Amino acid sequence: MTGRMRWRTAALLAALGTGSGAIAQAPFTLAGETVRIILASSVGGAGDLQARLVADRLAASLPGNPAIIVQNVPGGGGMRHLEFVAQFDPATEHFVYIVSSNLPFEARAGGPAARAFDPRTAQWIGSYAGSAGVCIVSAATGITSVEDFRTREVTMGVTEVSSNTYASYMMLQQAGLMIRPVVGYDSYATIALAVLRNEIDGLCTSYASYVTLLRPDVESGAFIPVVSTGPYPLPDLGIPWMLDLDMPADIRTLVATAVEVTSFARPWLAAPGADPGFVAAMRAAFAEIVADPVFTAATAALDVEVLYTPPEEITAAVERLYATPDALIAEVFRLVFPE
Repeated sequence: MTGRMRWRTAALLAALGTGSGAIAQAPFTLAGETVRIILASSVGGAGDLQARLVADRLAASLPGNPAIIVQNVPGGGGMRHLEFVAQFDPATEHFVYIVSSNLPFEARAGGPAARAFDPRTAQWIGSYAGSAGVCIVSAATGITSVEDFRTREVTMGVTEVSSNTYASYMMLQQAGLMIRPVVGYDSYATIALAVLRNEIDGLCTSYASYVTLLRPDVESGAFIPVVSTGPYPLPDLGIPWMLDLDMPADIRTLVATAVEVTSFARPWLAAPGADPGFVAAMRAAFAEIVADPVFTAATAALDVEVLYTPPEEITAAVERLYATPDALIAEVFRLVFPE
């Protein structure tokens, strides 16, 4: 090759931005595209509110400012949601979905979710929801503390046995509380109405739902908070944490394990096979939004708890979940899903 030919070849490669390597790719963009956010929660609930607070800011944080569509597919213990998600091809369509906190555990334990969901192959985006929960009772019951649950049966409402709330009831039963779950309500708003009507005694729900749905009735004196659930206490409420209740040491270990493996805080994820550029853009946008002072001010005004969990931490939690011995997983599964 002559010197001039070598110079032309080098100039051409330089113009392509490659030197002697691969041809440079155009920056990833979602211009003219639509991004779906698919939720397992009902419209108007705390999970829906949390997702839409991010969705409202997502287009401006993604390259190309795509259109954003939020879709709710509740019911069926999360299976309707997973079946709906399965109809989209991640190689050709841009979507993320938000699963319930206990779905990774259910999949690990071989429950129905295992047929449609493998947490180890998920491309986690992150989470900003907390995992704490609050249990309340009607003031009309005469119950003044969680210790009253040890001397009388207390009826507590729940939507379905696959929910985190039902799992919390089973854990509290292990602590000696005489809780009888009443299953079949279509939403936590309906359960709260049943408590107000004295059809049941109380309910447990996420702290986010407590703030948006129950706190006005607590402030009026109609509802009384009695115990907090989940992986960390809520000292500002002045009520005991479930893991601080009196229970045998072996039961405490089992309940603590159950709390850890079922507390994934409504994580966002992309499906296996999604465009790596899309996954990277979603992760960057999600982290940017939850750190934005405008966003944190908006969530603070609504008293929405923000606890950012990056994708690496969710992946590490999944690894710990799958490293947990099968026998212990089976024991926890029998505890939280006994039927």
